[in-house]
Amino acid sequence: MLQQPSHVEALDYDLVIKRQRSGNSTGSMHMRLTSTTDKGFLETLEGWLDSQSETMVLIRYSHAAGNKSFEFFTSFAALSERLHQLRPKTCITAFRRPQLPLRGVVDDGFIDVCLRNIPDGSEFVVVETVPRTTGQYSWFHDEAGETHKELRESLEASRGSPSPSANILLGWKPVLM
Repeated sequence: MLQQPSHVEALDYDLVIKRQRSGNSTGSMHMRLTSTTDKGFLETLEGWLDSQSETMVLIRYSHAAGNKSFEFFTSFAALSERLHQLRPKTCITAFRRPQLPLRGVVDDGFIDVCLRNIPDGSEFVVVETVPRTTGQYSWFHDEAGETHKELRESLEASRGSPSPSANILLGWKPVLM
């Protein structure tokens, strides 16, 4: 029996590409997502990576208690390989425009820059660039919040973890449609 392929959404920040809606007999709308093997979708991602240095992808794992991962790709080959590793029903959201523009190693200076650039009360996300590993599992740690207190705590929690020289990516939480 063939496995159902993973699903995908491609976002140009606030423009949805390859997302199809169809109505049912009751008049309500439901979403039909495009497969990650769809030629048009893959060509879109390849075109994005041909014209820019990276693309951020949000991976939401199916039947995994809300588990997700923010991952960055600089080549279509690496992104394509990652898509093939995912289990069926995993939802992929790819962002065309650059995301999380504040980048650096967590130190007092970086924390100050982040607090100056992310207004208190704005949703943010912090993503580590070196995966954390426990046993056979690895993931890119991320945290989100809305206050400067939460931002400072998130950055302090990532200071020196998992590697003292690991970069942190930070910015406003991406808008999901």
